[in-house]
Amino acid sequence: MAELTLYSHILAYSTDGFSITTANLDTFNTTFIIVAIADYDGVAAATLSDNQSNTWTPLTPKDDGIFARIALFYCKDPITSASHTFTANSPGGGFPSIAVQSWTGEFSSKPFSSENGNTASSGNSLQPGAVYPPSKHSMIVTALANLFGSGAGIDSGFTISDSVDNLGNNTGLIMAYKQSNDLTAQNPTISYGSSTDAAATIAVFNAAFLDSSLLFLFAP
Repeated sequence: MAELTLYSHILAYSTDGFSITTANLDTFNTTFIIVAIADYDGVAAATLSDNQSNTWTPLTPKDDGIFARIALFYCKDPITSASHTFTANSPGGGFPSIAVQSWTGEFSSKPFSSENGNTASSGNSLQPGAVYPPSKHSMIVTALANLFGSGAGIDSGFTISDSVDNLGNNTGLIMAYKQSNDLTAQNPTISYGSSTDAAATIAVFNAAFLDSSLLFLFAP
């Protein structure tokens, strides 16, 4: 089993309130891509597309029913490129921001394991809810959308790959990750400086190790 490694990442945010496309990202030979989109939940949710015509699997979006919405999408064994771009399509003017992580390593044939999410109408930090890695070879990704937050922080051993505040025509976005090294519950506190509406999500993805271990368990 190859170790799961973050290979490249990028963030982009709208400057006019509408759709936004990232700059070129080198994803060549990566095996897994996960994307977070933060936007305003008063309009239709932003959709995801990329210049390699990949098919994206959406997870459950979370929104606070007032302003903030966050959604994760993933693609296993994507078509990759040294000049890969990603677009948050928001024709309704949802003030989108988008963050992308591309990974190398062997992911399970069914990589998605579990998810959770949470929202808040005030405060300057939020926990997305607990998830439970099924093995020591899992990757955990969390993301948060906020209306008027300032700054970004996270605890519990997570690393922020990208973040942006609300700069006037976009929704604030924080995206972070962690490689699990045990089976304990993961529920980081994500901080964003100012009291504001926020929505957070968290998901667990499995390495290919689980496939081989399951085969072992059921071998005659």
